[in-house]
Amino acid sequence: MMSDIEDRKREAAELITELLAVEFTPRREMKIISRLGEICPDPAFSTRIYHDPDTKGPDGYACVDLVVEKIFSYKPIQLPDRSDEILR
Repeated sequence: MMSDIEDRKREAAELITELLAVEFTPRREMKIISRLGEICPDPAFSTRIYHDPDTKGPDGYACVDLVVEKIFSYKPIQLPDRSDEILR
């Protein structure tokens, strides 16, 4: 049985592949982008797809496997809660 993260990676890879390789309607594009926003931990996932040089293959185009690994290696910063200090 696959873990939730593996399921999300697989789905993200399928959606990114569709986004990069298939003709689609603007409505379908918005659905793909919306779903990627729901399942990808990195809020800059579209930058990883289109602009990040670390996710390009030897041909200069986005490599789906590299994009997915970069997106899912994102770790959000957890800042300490200092709201009580601010209020003083």
